[in-house]
Amino acid sequence: MALALTLALAGFARGSELILFDGSTVPAVVYDARDGAPIAHAAELLAGDLRSLTGIQPPVVPSVAQGRGAAVIVGRADSPAIAALLAANGIDAAPIRGKWETYGRAVIPAPWNAGEKALLIFGSDTRGAIWGVVDLTREMGVSPWEWWADVTPAKPGGSMF
Repeated sequence: MALALTLALAGFARGSELILFDGSTVPAVVYDARDGAPIAHAAELLAGDLRSLTGIQPPVVPSVAQGRGAAVIVGRADSPAIAALLAANGIDAAPIRGKWETYGRAVIPAPWNAGEKALLIFGSDTRGAIWGVVDLTREMGVSPWEWWADVTPAKPGGSMF
């Protein structure tokens, strides 16, 4: 029982697989607290969606410097922590720069342990980063109506998502 996400994004030179649930563990959700309350809230919602799908509560970490293990990292492309990760991994954010509510994603080596992977979701602005989180949860099978209409996410079965 595994939940995998394969990413191959136009405009970004990253395409890789990241296992979001291997049957026993889920990645941490990491954000930079300096990016503000909306991104912190998006990180908490992502953690809740992972818990709904897997039954396991992932840690939510408010600093890239405090990350451990596999992770989903969320932030604005222009924030210092995210900009440093983009630069360190040779990812050019030009395709989203100056646009509204746009995001990019890339699987990168985790900055705290190159042997681990991290999914980096980087927005052109705050709403872009949030859209990146919302799109990820939708791809995992979480309905945007979960909160409003009590649409419960289906837990992964025998097939890969």
